[in-house]
Amino acid sequence: MKRLSLHRMAAFAAVLVLTACAPAPTSAPPTAVPKPIELPKPTGVSQPSPVAPTAVPATLTPAVLPTPASALTAEDLLAAALSPADVQKLIPDPNQWWPEFPQFNVGFSASTTGKKVPGEQFFVLQNYRQVSPLAQGRVESGLTLYVDDKSAADSFTALPDTNDKGGVPMDGPAIGDESRYFTRCEKPCGPSATKTPYETTLRFRVGAIIGRISIFYQLGYGTAEALAKYAEPVVEKSRALLSGHLKATPLPGQYGSQLPAASADVGPILGSSVNPVESWALIDTSGKPEKVRDQLRSLGATELGFRRFALPADRDQVVEVTLFPFSDDKAAATWIQTFLHNARSSAGTLDAGNTGKLSAFEKTPDGDYELQFAAGSFVGDVFCYAPYASTSSACEAPVRRLAERWYAALSAP
Repeated sequence: MKRLSLHRMAAFAAVLVLTACAPAPTSAPPTAVPKPIELPKPTGVSQPSPVAPTAVPATLTPAVLPTPASALTAEDLLAAALSPADVQKLIPDPNQWWPEFPQFNVGFSASTTGKKVPGEQFFVLQNYRQVSPLAQGRVESGLTLYVDDKSAADSFTALPDTNDKGGVPMDGPAIGDESRYFTRCEKPCGPSATKTPYETTLRFRVGAIIGRISIFYQLGYGTAEALAKYAEPVVEKSRALLSGHLKATPLPGQYGSQLPAASADVGPILGSSVNPVESWALIDTSGKPEKVRDQLRSLGATELGFRRFALPADRDQVVEVTLFPFSDDKAAATWIQTFLHNARSSAGTLDAGNTGKLSAFEKTPDGDYELQFAAGSFVGDVFCYAPYASTSSACEAPVRRLAERWYAALSAP
């Protein structure tokens, strides 16, 4: 099956709550988007396997000294975000709320001003969507890491006049070192607005970390008290992270060795995780998430490996890979058939290179690039797009080369 084009979806997730007086749900997302910032040049040497905070619960470990913010990784920061385990404990009807793939935004700024915020390092997003008939619910969890407490405090002070401008303030419990609550509504916004707010947001700061919890479209879930409750474990984990007592756990088993490494043309690695099959079901183009989840499970897939890379040829682009481990070769071949049919009959079909007989490469109708192949009991998906800009042709050749390397590795005896 194919994945949904995410360049608009990711921009919506990161930007909707950052703009003033957002439009109605049926309107196009706002145009203000994070800007790319410079990344370290990849060395061409394979990087050590990073960590997967979403699949294995991060544990509190003894530490002597606080961890400098500059020493933390995007995976570490994700370990402090609102986790699936937190959701299971805190949100009503938790089985209806599925986690999206995390967004490791390294090399991008969260500011909508178009300028890099002093001291900002990177930000991560871990969002959840409600899956039920007619459901519109969405929970967004974001954390931004700064180089020190002062930089984070200065940014927090500036947010009401930048990213949070236009939000209608509301009272709520104090949480973290600083906190504020606000709502957004369909136009007109303001204290006298008669429209029902479709979003409630809590901003908070813990040392060098600024966090956000936002709830959309769910009346009753979005009270200030509920937001504070959802943020409590995030605040606790953020303090543990900065004090050196929390560290993301290594990728388990096959994922550390079977996800592709960085190379000169695709890298560095921005972040990795292990996710339930529901995360793919949310972005599958069929639009039938329960059916996609059930098919994946019936073919033996219970969780998926995920990794995001930078693209040196164009810093607006990222490359994301997803590893599907199935029960056997037949199950993998069954799963990939829909993608093969759609991509090979597409007007945007491309040369899939040396990625075996069960493979196809397509430039999607949205202009993104996706190559999928089967190798034994595995299916690999390679996807290149621009989260906050327009996808460029710089994606095509690196996607093909990465897929060829990955196919050869997974096919090796």
